[in-house]
Amino acid sequence: MNFVRSDKFIRVYANNTQIEATVWDVRLTFGDMTVSEGKVTVEQILAVVISPQHAKALVNVLANNIAKYEQDIGEIKLPLRDDGPDPAKKAAPTEKP
Repeated sequence: MNFVRSDKFIRVYANNTQIEATVWDVRLTFGDMTVSEGKVTVEQILAVVISPQHAKALVNVLANNIAKYEQDIGEIKLPLRDDGPDPAKKAAPTEKP
């Protein structure tokens, strides 16, 4: 496969990604998040729209690349979240009176 960079090629840095999905596409909006005087601001820089099929393939490629990175370099540690409860952790069920 031969890759050629377009004259429209751009490279951006992002430390924030918002994801929106419909039955037709997945939109990834990349931004630069800053904190000033306790206020968080995200300047949205670029949106990339891809098909759900492409999104699923991208997830697989990213997972494989991250696994290889961690194997070669070490575990990627994520900072503690400060934006609410972690959705991956289920809350304990509450009893009804």
